[in-house]
Amino acid sequence: MAKEALKGKIYKCPSCGSTLCFDPASQRLKCTHCNSLQELVAPRDAFEITYSASSEDSYAPWGDAKTVKCRSCGAEFVTAEFETALSCPFCGTSNVLRTDDIPGLKPNAILPFKITEEAAKEAFRKWLGKRSMSPHGLKKIAEQKHMQGIYVPIFTFDSDTFSTYHIKYGIHRTIVVGSGKDAKTLVVTDWYTDSGMYSDSFDDIQVEVSQFLTQKNLRKIGGFDSQNAFEYNSQYIAGFSAERYSTGLDDSWNYARAEIDSSIKRSILSRYNYDELEYVNISTTYSNRRYKYLLAPIWSLVYNYKGKEYCCIVNGRTGQADGKAPLSPIKVAIVSIASVAVLAGIIYLIYKFFIQ
Repeated sequence: MAKEALKGKIYKCPSCGSTLCFDPASQRLKCTHCNSLQELVAPRDAFEITYSASSEDSYAPWGDAKTVKCRSCGAEFVTAEFETALSCPFCGTSNVLRTDDIPGLKPNAILPFKITEEAAKEAFRKWLGKRSMSPHGLKKIAEQKHMQGIYVPIFTFDSDTFSTYHIKYGIHRTIVVGSGKDAKTLVVTDWYTDSGMYSDSFDDIQVEVSQFLTQKNLRKIGGFDSQNAFEYNSQYIAGFSAERYSTGLDDSWNYARAEIDSSIKRSILSRYNYDELEYVNISTTYSNRRYKYLLAPIWSLVYNYKGKEYCCIVNGRTGQADGKAPLSPIKVAIVSIASVAVLAGIIYLIYKFFIQ
């Protein structure tokens, strides 16, 4: 199959005419019917885009894709143009509706899935196995569900910084006043002021901009190897979907800048040995700011237990899992009773051997 033929809206198998989808195991397009494999258009490394005050004003359609909104939970995501059987990757419902393109940026970078659905399920099983307070049979219930592959939006930021600072800090020392029986040891503080300059460079600070994930989720699944991202190509979302960002570029930069400022402050303070800090005033300029609008892969599993929905996510690059699971009332009661019994035993021993 000629590589140029892969650029159309529908990736068709040259052997049987069925749909081709991206296959994480082979890193190629795979036929959903005959399992034949087709090479992708050769990927190119992703590049950073200069970030300016007008960066967020631009708009470009993704191409070969359609925008869909879940009418149940409100999630907005993008999927390949030819996809017809859709369900929301966040709440599992099929109550989705195609919408007009939403104004905004087009992604310029993508990290393809490396972890297959089966490997993601195994990661979920291991994660669930560590939830000792979960009900029996939960693993079986969850394994009956299909995992959804979705690319979540992340902005990464680069910046060079130059900072000037003023600091006032104190160092403790001890002195002895008086003599003989009247001698006392006192702690006094010597105060110092200083000023200086500090330069640094920051690369690929990741800020999640998903409606459903948080920075805490991002940390728990280990983040992503954004330095290995490819230039965005719709081939990689064939068979998957991609969420639209819910936090703008400018607001995301403010979050990244706060992380940069905290890092600069820690680095400046590490220059000094002090016992007390009265103040450190830092003024920073940011230059050569760049960003990537990155799509990062996760597997999502939504399951229902006793009328309540739970979700587990698995990093599509590493297999690291995070999520929520129900608690077993029986197990919780047993642990509580056991704890009370242990406490009662300790109190009895204390009373018997130390109080009587």
